[in-house]
Amino acid sequence: MNLNALNSKKYFVFLTSLVLYLLCYACFEMPYLNFLYSANLDSLYSSNSLDLVDWITSFLKKNSFSIYIFFILKIIFLVLMLSDNFRRLSAIIIICLNLIFLNLNNHTSPELRYINLLLLIIAFYPKNFNLKNNKNLNFKFSLIFINSIWFIFGLSYFLSGYFKFMSIEWFSGSFLNSFARSNHNFNEAFNFILNFPWLLKFCTYAGMLSEITALPLSLFARTRFIALINVTLIQIGLLFIADINQITFGMLIFHFFMYLTISDSKN
Repeated sequence: MNLNALNSKKYFVFLTSLVLYLLCYACFEMPYLNFLYSANLDSLYSSNSLDLVDWITSFLKKNSFSIYIFFILKIIFLVLMLSDNFRRLSAIIIICLNLIFLNLNNHTSPELRYINLLLLIIAFYPKNFNLKNNKNLNFKFSLIFINSIWFIFGLSYFLSGYFKFMSIEWFSGSFLNSFARSNHNFNEAFNFILNFPWLLKFCTYAGMLSEITALPLSLFARTRFIALINVTLIQIGLLFIADINQITFGMLIFHFFMYLTISDSKN
């Protein structure tokens, strides 16, 4: 049994959204490259690891300007990814560059792990699958692939919810309150919610419940849309109360792809 893949128009919207997001995020990071990554170069270069990503990074260790070289390469290949002739190669190279940046500082871009998964999927799309040439519209993802990516989606949210549930602060509903008072990532909208403790606890428990139930709901085709709506509402809520838009938008693009797998499976 096969499920329909994205048609050319949906594919174009998805790919363009992903590229624009990564380009905007690159522009956001550009002024802070030294602050985000250079401080970790010495510890990385002193490592004797045989990991390929470590080796590539340490190859340019004599000049910290290599960070800017990698960054410029990333922007170039992001633009080339919109060209079907370079899409596959660009996607693979961008994955490698993302891994290098994550290796330098694995706290800056948690959403890049999901973005890399999307880039890997893009790399396996057939050539000439774009708006100008629709000859590959019969290309299909296997049911195993669809089920696997939904399992990853559900498991990632389930683990997030599980560890929150096991935390005393999260379970008592007091975590967001205490965290907001020591963190500047929350905005005025969240400060308004702080005035209503019952609403803060409701949002906390609703979020944990949505994440924990994401896995069982993702295992069945008929309930996947419910899981997607639940966790998407969490991300949309974060857009209004927290200044972590680069993470939230990245996750929303991942959700957009998951939605397309649902809509196409019904065709």
